[in-house]
Amino acid sequence: MNTNGWTEYQRLVVHRLERIESRLDHIESRMNVLDVSVGQLKLSTKIVAGGIGGVAGLVPTLITLLV
Repeated sequence: MNTNGWTEYQRLVVHRLERIESRLDHIESRMNVLDVSVGQLKLSTKIVAGGIGGVAGLVPTLITLLV
């Protein structure tokens, strides 16, 4: 039974929805990778900032001890 071409249109809609779902899955997996990368960058930034802060705090101490 043909209801004004709905059967063909329905197949097209289902195909499009499946493509969209596939693309969404791909985007979500890429976002997870980016999330891990950002977490690693945050950690390394904290380590570098701590090191720089330690050196910056050490300079006045050394100057005070040497003067």
